[in-house]
Amino acid sequence: DCLRKLKQRGVGISIDDFGTGYSSLAYLRRFPIDKLKIDIAFIRDVTTNADDSAIVLAILNMAHSLHLVVVAEGVETEAQLSYLRKHRCDQMQGYYFSRPLPAPQAGELLRQNKRIAHADAAPPARQSLLIVDDDALMVELLQELFAQDGYRVFTARSGAQGLQLLALEQIQVILCDQGMPGMDGTDFLDRVQTMYPDTFRIVLSGQADLAPMMAAINRGAVNRFYSKPWSNQLLRDNVHDAFRQHQALYRAAGVARDETAGFAPGGAPAGAGEDPHPDPDPDPNGALAAHPDLPPG
Repeated sequence: DCLRKLKQRGVGISIDDFGTGYSSLAYLRRFPIDKLKIDIAFIRDVTTNADDSAIVLAILNMAHSLHLVVVAEGVETEAQLSYLRKHRCDQMQGYYFSRPLPAPQAGELLRQNKRIAHADAAPPARQSLLIVDDDALMVELLQELFAQDGYRVFTARSGAQGLQLLALEQIQVILCDQGMPGMDGTDFLDRVQTMYPDTFRIVLSGQADLAPMMAAINRGAVNRFYSKPWSNQLLRDNVHDAFRQHQALYRAAGVARDETAGFAPGGAPAGAGEDPHPDPDPDPNGALAAHPDLPPG
């Protein structure tokens, strides 16, 4: 009764540190809640830990279905912010925006009306390929190979860097080496399958033991597998085909969303998933993009 009276007076009510401690699901039914604040424990590794990501997405979906606003606590990096934006988190708090401030500085911050720039949610017009390999020479060879095909090409030297780039950028196709230290290719793609299921995932491997690869294919983490050394033309053709398949799935998902919402099917937004070289002749002026926020190696 006390909380309802406060709400009638215009006071907003939030559940802090949701997902930990005493933040029971029963509170959502019992109290007149306006906001859920996702505990920092789930935000800290949301871009690299598939379990934390799944928990955060479950909270977001549940809260939005109950018409609640969701606040992410402890956002400290651009990658975390980008990932949460992609999944429609409503608000954030954390060091990325500002550290705690004394009252005078906090007042000045409010007077300045400081805000985080709103990111453009539209998909990029050009198709984006992520190459993940710890071998610098191999990365260079693959960059040269795909430069002529007109893709945006991003590179990462480890699975951890690859996950950071996936949070920051809209990437459709991933080309990954299997034999990487720390996090091998199938481990990386297992996480990617959970966190970014609409990506198309390809593995290159020079390893003789195919059992882990076949297991990854069977559980859906890997869409295609190629042995080293590869045929350049065959690899280019198959990456091109991977983008075509991603485009078809994207459009099908768009039609399904439109029909569910009661609208006429609209397909993909203009420019989404366009073929960068519809002519038989590939565009020789491809672009390479190594993300400036990630150090090499």
